[in-house]
Amino acid sequence: MGAWSPFLYATLCSVARQQNDKTHIALLSVSDDPRIREDIDRSGIKLAYERFGPDAGQSAAIAEGWKHCDGEILAWLNADDLYLSGTLQTVFNAFSDNPHLDVFYGQSSISFDDTIIGLHPEVTPIGPRLNRTNIISQPSCFAKRKAIESIGNINPDLHYTMDWDLWHRLYEYGAKFNNTDKILSHVTWYSNTKTASISPTRLKECGTILRRSQSLFSTVKGITAIVRHNLSTYGKTKIPSALPWTTFNSSFRVINYGEWPSKNLKIRFADRSIRLKKNSSLQFVQEIEEDVLKIEFNSPIAPGETVNLVLDTDTDKQLRMVSAKWG
Repeated sequence: MGAWSPFLYATLCSVARQQNDKTHIALLSVSDDPRIREDIDRSGIKLAYERFGPDAGQSAAIAEGWKHCDGEILAWLNADDLYLSGTLQTVFNAFSDNPHLDVFYGQSSISFDDTIIGLHPEVTPIGPRLNRTNIISQPSCFAKRKAIESIGNINPDLHYTMDWDLWHRLYEYGAKFNNTDKILSHVTWYSNTKTASISPTRLKECGTILRRSQSLFSTVKGITAIVRHNLSTYGKTKIPSALPWTTFNSSFRVINYGEWPSKNLKIRFADRSIRLKKNSSLQFVQEIEEDVLKIEFNSPIAPGETVNLVLDTDTDKQLRMVSAKWG
């Protein structure tokens, strides 16, 4: 990580809540801001390795962290990404159930300007589309160490596309992928997020990946498409595009990605009549104001904590959740 982030405490808490003896965590930061150490101590997370100070970039830091941690399955989080409750157990189960699996990934919820706006719009099942664009949300992706080492590890020279490059090389190598519709992580987007960059360096990295499987003409078209997509998705005058949440008379999960505990959650549904079922383990009161369901929990939901909510409806139709906001 770079400078201290106000989301770091929630990030650490989201990992600490599900950490067990099989989980080995490394934290690397170019900053020695004392607030980072304070957040580590407050979260209760147990680190197998830590390093503060200059490095050769994010990719090199990821490789360094993996090198100093034991474990068969590898992943990384940025300082403003979070794991939803049960994510690591879901991942362990997926690999245990399929010993031949090399890469497992799921969905991510997305927040922008303090509001969860839906799901990551690019995530799709593995296939040739990976040759043209990144279809995997990095914080929700996990790969076996053996598979990553077999293709030469993460590329330390990349600064924008190290994740897409890694998935693409694994795909070309013939690694076995599987995915789930479950939300495994939460990602915070900004208008200046690194993914939104159309700098010459990022476009050059994208071009290198595209060129592996495409003609020069198709590569140029692909880079042009990336520029158009970023301008339309992350334009400063509009909210970035995201997929709406959907559910079929089932439970859904919302994580507190903020810096502070909160008792209040506002969810906007496409259907104005939606209510939640009462839950003996999660006490709350609710009211509907226009198309917004206002929920007040009896106890504050801590940063990095996930709440599981169940819709009180007997309909079989697809129900659409538009947005959610804490506080």
